[in-house]
Amino acid sequence: MNAIARLIRKLPLNDQGLVFAPIEETIVMLGEVLGHHNIAYYTPSGNSRQAAKVIEEFKTSVHEDPEDRPKVLLLNLTSETAAGVNLTNANHIIFVSPLLVESQYKYDSAMTQAIARSRRYGQEKKVHIYHFAALRTIDVDILEHRHKRTTGITTSKSTVRMPLTSLAAREKTKLIKNKDGSLALVPISWLADIKIRRGLCVEEELEDFTSLIDFSETFEDGAE
Repeated sequence: MNAIARLIRKLPLNDQGLVFAPIEETIVMLGEVLGHHNIAYYTPSGNSRQAAKVIEEFKTSVHEDPEDRPKVLLLNLTSETAAGVNLTNANHIIFVSPLLVESQYKYDSAMTQAIARSRRYGQEKKVHIYHFAALRTIDVDILEHRHKRTTGITTSKSTVRMPLTSLAAREKTKLIKNKDGSLALVPISWLADIKIRRGLCVEEELEDFTSLIDFSETFEDGAE
């Protein structure tokens, strides 16, 4: 979580962000970490009226001095608190950890709705999306199983060279590390293509970043 705090500190002065966590306990812990780093933030709490007031304060904070206003709004990824709310004053979306749900539909719906809070009509800035995951934990298992893509994503300073064309359909992904030590999450079929593997500069035998956890049949075969 300190890495998330460092990222927030590096956001451009005039930018704001939305930080999504999968459970309330994570929001509480992240709030403590941000407080330790002297980073001001909003987070809805209490009844629906109180939560709506906090969200409205975040929306209108765009008119305040960027040196003084809270930088981010912390939200529960599975909550309906901010459903349908236009939050285009934020153009950075941070996912604290992958969302564990029993179906692909629920995962896709939650992610789409979260991103749509910022990336929608009225957004005048480029929207940046960040995914955090702890290596060799269930975080990586979830990403590889649920975060289906037609393209790859990398860390900000990655040396991984991605193919210029996208796949026709989304597919499961694999977290890889190239010979320079850069990480990337790529469609799994790329790794069966010798030319693409050469461009990615990955070793013949890939390092495994997943956990030792076996998903239940219900989770593994959930609706796609």
